[in-house]
Amino acid sequence: MKSFENKVVLITGSTGGIGQATAKKFAEKGGHVIVSGRRAEKGKKVVSEITDSGGKASFVAIDIMDFKSIQKAMIKIKEDFGEIDVLVANAGREQPSTLPINQLEDSEVEMIMDTNLKGTYFTIKYGLPIIRKNTGSICLISSLWGHLGGAGLTAYTSTKGGIIALTRSLAVEQGAAGIRVNCISPGAIETPMLNRFSQGADMSEFYRANMPLGRAGQAEEVAAGIVWISSDEASYVTGQILAIDGGVTSKMSTAGM
Repeated sequence: MKSFENKVVLITGSTGGIGQATAKKFAEKGGHVIVSGRRAEKGKKVVSEITDSGGKASFVAIDIMDFKSIQKAMIKIKEDFGEIDVLVANAGREQPSTLPINQLEDSEVEMIMDTNLKGTYFTIKYGLPIIRKNTGSICLISSLWGHLGGAGLTAYTSTKGGIIALTRSLAVEQGAAGIRVNCISPGAIETPMLNRFSQGADMSEFYRANMPLGRAGQAEEVAAGIVWISSDEASYVTGQILAIDGGVTSKMSTAGM
């Protein structure tokens, strides 16, 4: 079923990982996907993969750490498409160092804050004027670390918790315009970002011990959630945080088990 036929979908950070899988999923559903990111070569490759499979896609360069880049991209999208139906604010990055708060370099903290929280904030701010009223949808991307504490991850968890709070405020603020705002919180998903975070270690035993489903997730599983929550099937869903994490945010360790 082409549930996104004649709809335009902008996905930031869609040159790889969850963003790329999401772009392909929306295209399968008939949407015209605007792939975006800093690396034009990688973005155009994703566009080619979509169009070669019969889908519709374009590339627009966006560096979410550069607010002028975001503004410029939204102006171009308005010129080319008029309005968009869905905005997925997916772009973000991991915390490179797992260190206590007093040992993190200030420059590293600023980079994470600028990318994950401020980048998401300004993507919404400058993208909102071109989102279709009454039927538009915004989907933000948090993380299981937006729900849980993580020693050595204070900068990252701060940004992902902030995205959850931003989702709820936006949903209340934009409800009168008929724009729905929701959030997806992925868990451990097999992507290049997870590989960088785990430094290539075999995590299978960790998953079995800590995750109710006993495995890492796939990018396509997160993409399916993003597509559903952005679709007309979720037309009365707003302000919600959907964790796609194999159950890890629902788990509490029990002595002797």
